[in-house]
Amino acid sequence: MHSTLRKAFNIKLAQKGLILVGVPLVLELTFILSLSILLKQVEHESVREVRAKEVMLRADHVNALASELAMATAAIVETRQQSYLRSAQHCALRLPKESEALANLIKDNIRQRQVAANLEILGQVAVNSFQFVNTHQSSPPAVLAAAVNEVWRASYEVSAQLERIIAEESLVSAERLKRQNQWRDSAQLLVYAGVAVDVLVTISLALFFATALVNRLKILQDNSKRLSVGAQLLQPLSGADEIADLDQTFHDMAAKLTEAMRKERAVVENAVDVICSLDQSGVFSKVNPASLTVWGYTPEELVGSNYLEIIAAEDVTHTERSVQEIVETKSTGQFENRVKSKDGILLDMLWSVHYSAAEKALFCVVHDIRERKELERLKQEFVAIVSHDLRTPLTSILGGMAIIKTGKMGELNERGQQIIATAEKSGARLIRLVNDLLDMEKLEAGKFELELESTPLAKVLSSSAEAVGEFAKQNSITINTPADAPTVIADGDRIEQVVINLLSNAIKFSPVGGVIDVTVDRKDKMVEVRIADQGLGIPESHRDVIFEKFKQVRISDAKKKRGTGLGLPICKALIEQHGGSIGVESKEGAGSTFWFCLPATEES
Repeated sequence: MHSTLRKAFNIKLAQKGLILVGVPLVLELTFILSLSILLKQVEHESVREVRAKEVMLRADHVNALASELAMATAAIVETRQQSYLRSAQHCALRLPKESEALANLIKDNIRQRQVAANLEILGQVAVNSFQFVNTHQSSPPAVLAAAVNEVWRASYEVSAQLERIIAEESLVSAERLKRQNQWRDSAQLLVYAGVAVDVLVTISLALFFATALVNRLKILQDNSKRLSVGAQLLQPLSGADEIADLDQTFHDMAAKLTEAMRKERAVVENAVDVICSLDQSGVFSKVNPASLTVWGYTPEELVGSNYLEIIAAEDVTHTERSVQEIVETKSTGQFENRVKSKDGILLDMLWSVHYSAAEKALFCVVHDIRERKELERLKQEFVAIVSHDLRTPLTSILGGMAIIKTGKMGELNERGQQIIATAEKSGARLIRLVNDLLDMEKLEAGKFELELESTPLAKVLSSSAEAVGEFAKQNSITINTPADAPTVIADGDRIEQVVINLLSNAIKFSPVGGVIDVTVDRKDKMVEVRIADQGLGIPESHRDVIFEKFKQVRISDAKKKRGTGLGLPICKALIEQHGGSIGVESKEGAGSTFWFCLPATEES
C-alpha cells in the first residue's frame, strides 16, 4: 500500500491532472463561467459605487477649498498676516485643479455637467477676487470688503451646487451597494452549490492526492512568502515530479537573487558618491551611507527632509529649475551646485539625476567635484600669472633688446648682434607660447569672441601667404594660392591666424625648393580649403592626436625646431567655433594635406 502511494506521489503532474480534472471538468467549467458572469456584475456595480464615492469625496474637497479660500481672504484683509496669505494662495492654486478633476469625474452625467461648469466659473470668480485682494491690499476698505463679499458669495454658491451633486451621488451609491449585495449573494449561493456538487464528484480523488500535493504546494507557497520578506527558505523538496523541479528552480533563483541584492547593497553602501532617491516633492526617501562621509549627515538625518534644505541659498533657484526641466522632459540630466555640509561648509557637487515616471521619483548620484573646482581655480591663477607676470616682462625685455639693437645704447660688435638676435628669437618664441596658452584658455572657457561677417576667402589666403612669405623665401618654398575663392561667414583675422599656422607648419616640414598648394572647393553650403605640402607626411599613429594639446609629430630633421604643441588645437577650436570642421589627410613619405571647412555665404 505504501509503495503504491509513493509511486502515486511521484508521478508527473500531467498524469495527476488527468486523473483529478477529467471527471469534474464539465461541472467546473459551467461553475466557473456562471461565477465569472456574477463576479463581473459585482465588479461593475462596485466600480460605479466607487466612482460615486469618489465624486462625493472630490465635491467635499472642492467645498472645503472654497470655504477656506473665503475665510483666508477675509482674514488677510482683517489681520494682514502671511500665514493666511499662504493658506489662501494654496487654496487659489488647488481650487481650479480640483474643480476640473470633479468636472472630469461627472462629465458623463448630463444633469451634473452644467453644475460642473458652474462650479468652474464660481471657483474662478473666488480665485480672481482673492487675487484682487492680494494685489490691492492698500485699496480702501470698502473696495476690499466688496472683494471679500464676492469670495464669500462664490463660496456659498459653490457649496449649494455641490450639495446637489452629493445628494444625487449618495442615492446612486446606496442603490449600487444594494445591487452589489444582491449579485454577491447570488455569487455566494452559486459558490456553495458548485462546491457541494464538485466535492461530491471529486472527494475520493482529492483524498487520494491531497496529502502529498497540498503539503508540497504549501511548502512552495511558504517559500514564496519567505523570499518576499528575505527569510531563509525551507529545505528543497524530494521527489522527481514537476513540483520538486520547480522547488529546486525556486531555490536556485532565490540564491541568485540574494547574491545580486547583496552585491547591489554592497555597491550602494560602499559607493564614494552619494546615491539617493527623492519623491516628487523633493523629499529624501533613501540615502546611502556615503552621505555621512561627504556631507556629514547620516542617512537617517536626511530621510524625510527636503533636499533643498541642504542646498546653498544662492543655488536653490538654479537647482529647482534644473530638476523641474528633468522632470518635465522625463529624462536624465546633470547640474552643479553647492551643498551645505553639517559643519556649515559649502561643498561643490555634480548631480546626475534620472526621473522615473513609473515610480514618480528622482534617482540621484551626487559626485564631489571640489578637487576639480580647485584644479580649475589653480588653472585660472596660472593663466593670470602667465598673462600678467610673464608676458609683460617678456614684452619689456624684447623692447629693450630692440633699442639695444638699434645702437642707441652704444654700438655692438658682430658677436653682440648675434647674441641679441638669438635672444630676440627666443623671446619671440616665448611670447608666442604665452599667447597660444592664453588663446587656448579663452577658447576652452568660451570667452573667445568672434566677429562673424561675409569674408572674402581669397583675400585671407593671399594675406596669409604674404605673412609667411619671408619664412618661405628662406627655405626656397613656393606657395600657390587661388586667385578667386567664395566668400565665407567668418572672422577674417581668426581664419587668417588658422591659415598662417597651417602654412607655417607646411613650410617647416617641406623640403627645400618644395611647393605648397592652397586650393578651395565649394561643397553644398560649406567651403573647403586644402593646404597640401610635399613633406615627409604624418605617421598613422599620430594622425588622431595631432589636434590635441601639446601633441607633436616627431621631427627627424634636427634643424627644424619644434613648436609649442598648441597651434593645431587652437586652429581646431577656432574652426569649430565658426561651425566648421578641420582634419588632415597624409601618407607617410608623400606629404600631408590639411583641410578645413567654413559656412559659405548665400551670395557665394
